[in-house]
Amino acid sequence: MLTQEKLSENNTPEEKPAKSRLALGDMMSLVISAELLASALFGVCAVLMLFLGDRVAEAIAAAVCLLVAGICVFGAERQHRDLMSLDRAAFRRLMYSVYTGKYTENGLRMALVLRFAPLALGIVCVIVCLIRAIWGGVGEYGTLLSVFAVLSASAAMGVELPAVIAVSGGIVALKQRDIEVGDPNKLGEAARVKYVLADKSVFFASKGTETGGVYIKGKAYGVSELTFGEIYPLLSAIYVCDDGALSAAFGFRQQITDGLLRALRTTFFDHNSRFALHVTEFHPYDPGVGYAAATYTDSEGRQRTVYAGKPDALFPHIGFEADELGLHPLGEADMRHLRLHLRRTYSAGREVLAVAEESGREGELTLVGLLHMNCIISEEARESVRELKGIGVEPVYVSEENENCAFYHARELGVARDMSQVLTGARIENFRHENLVRAARHARLCAEAAAPHRRALVRLLSADRVVMAASRSGSDELLRFADVRVSSSGGDMSTDFVGRNCSVEDVSLVARVARSVCAVARRGEYQMFCAPVCAMLVSLFTLVAYGSVPFGIGAMLVLTALLPLPQMLLTAKMEVAPTKGFMMSLMMGKSTAAEPPISSGYGLACWNILNCLGTAVFASYIFGSYYTMEVVGPGGACSAALVCIGFYMLVNNLICRVWGKSCISLKDEPGGVKFIVATALVFVAVLLPAVVNGISGVFSMEALPYKHIPLTLVPGAVSLMIYELGGAIIRHRKSHSDK
Repeated sequence: MLTQEKLSENNTPEEKPAKSRLALGDMMSLVISAELLASALFGVCAVLMLFLGDRVAEAIAAAVCLLVAGICVFGAERQHRDLMSLDRAAFRRLMYSVYTGKYTENGLRMALVLRFAPLALGIVCVIVCLIRAIWGGVGEYGTLLSVFAVLSASAAMGVELPAVIAVSGGIVALKQRDIEVGDPNKLGEAARVKYVLADKSVFFASKGTETGGVYIKGKAYGVSELTFGEIYPLLSAIYVCDDGALSAAFGFRQQITDGLLRALRTTFFDHNSRFALHVTEFHPYDPGVGYAAATYTDSEGRQRTVYAGKPDALFPHIGFEADELGLHPLGEADMRHLRLHLRRTYSAGREVLAVAEESGREGELTLVGLLHMNCIISEEARESVRELKGIGVEPVYVSEENENCAFYHARELGVARDMSQVLTGARIENFRHENLVRAARHARLCAEAAAPHRRALVRLLSADRVVMAASRSGSDELLRFADVRVSSSGGDMSTDFVGRNCSVEDVSLVARVARSVCAVARRGEYQMFCAPVCAMLVSLFTLVAYGSVPFGIGAMLVLTALLPLPQMLLTAKMEVAPTKGFMMSLMMGKSTAAEPPISSGYGLACWNILNCLGTAVFASYIFGSYYTMEVVGPGGACSAALVCIGFYMLVNNLICRVWGKSCISLKDEPGGVKFIVATALVFVAVLLPAVVNGISGVFSMEALPYKHIPLTLVPGAVSLMIYELGGAIIRHRKSHSDK
């Protein structure tokens, strides 16, 4: 048997240590536990302050509100934890997995900052109330503290539920597409993927072997031009050499012999009579060597030793070619002709399997023939590549194919445009490290890549970017240092997402769902955060300016639960498996050559912060204006502040839900009709305690005259008008720039 040195790993570039990750894991449980404990502490202080102020009924109401909020939080946590089969520690990490990205990527750190706002304001209030109690009694500060206690409890609820519901929805959506999620925490990391390194098998996972022709006796033929007897020497050699590993090396799901037999339209009799072969020695395909070998006895009793594999691995040992007259020695001119034919075949996108047998002379083989194999690229694969690029992910085609053949496929897929984006295994070995880093970032195709080259490529790109690696083989070195791994079941490496076929369509779906999960979680959390933050600011402003807190415990129930919770839950449960062509809003950040078009939602965060501040100032002004009016009075002023915040929050919930699109499009969004109905019902629920005598008294308010309601709707109306006008301008400019 021939031997050939395996690819030396000593020439591969020095592997740098894996990049460090932000160590939030150690503080996740501590922070979330601190939020819940702080809410409980605020509740105890609120009950105590109200009790000292002879407001026993409100003290009991505050305690009940906090108890109900805690039960909701832990009940929802247990439900989703059981759904995803996670223990408590893993569940806490899951909630933070969507927060660990950079500002320029898809992380939610802006929401992470906002989640501390209610607690920070609550701590300030506790300190102020204690100082006030020591110096001059409790007064209105006790009411303010009770308000903050209830709001802090609702903030803890808002922190936990949206992200968890969105993640569990994403897991269900992937399972419906036969993709199992091995680690739910990886959904947050998959949302920040910049590169997808995919083995050729991923792009052609649904393809079998299609024979494109053969080269026998110095000429190229179509398969249909030859008889079964003429192609039998080539066919029998492939039959005994291919145990599945040889087919897998060329990226095919079935054995090459099966495809060739189908093309020949052979019968069952042909199979039985001609393939009664007795194999006495077999050497399976070795990627380092590049071929498989077998010794067998054919149906006529002759013993043959044959080789099948990569042409580059066998050509150096070929000295003869079989023709009609017998063995024909191959000279330099013959080899040049053979290599020219090989180069032309590669340039047409066909892979070539070389078959040779021992000639009787030591070290020299006889060329039996070449088998040309086609890879027909499906439109689904092209569409998936476009989807990945559309959401800011750069797919990189990784293959052991010849450079020309691999470039043909990468260009047809839309992965690579020109040869400047091609990297090969030889260049990985020979480039200096700093040059290799630049080349790897620019490359969209890595051809002739053996295991050491794959490891080096993943490490280079994963040093400063989140990288997803995908391969049908769970033992592919492409997965070793990847941040997110997608593969079929099996193999010796853990897999984060397991796809039945592990196709590029699966990879695209994982990336889109992960980004959609983060977007849904962000929108739901903003809806939940804005209500308590805005109410806290109004309470502080009115207490400082007018010496009165506008909201009692009853009004707090409306603001913290009834107002944001229904829409937040509907948003969190929205469809997280987006349709093909899904792309995040332009309003979330502009894309550059170096950054994905999906940013951290910085625009959405700034929008919510500015609107909260503006609405809080306007609601405080409304309260002060109506407070001194005889027809409205202090109780009516409280109702006015409630309607002002309530209407703004409904508008803000609507904008968060459709962020980047027109609000009119909500009726066509998944769950959009339910959201509209819920919004209408919540608006009625806000108006009832504000304008109906008797009901308003339950909330410690007075009915607000209808003619004074329009002024309270100004912040929400202005916010909606600015959003729609700005969105129309952006979409208009985008459509003109595309032209």
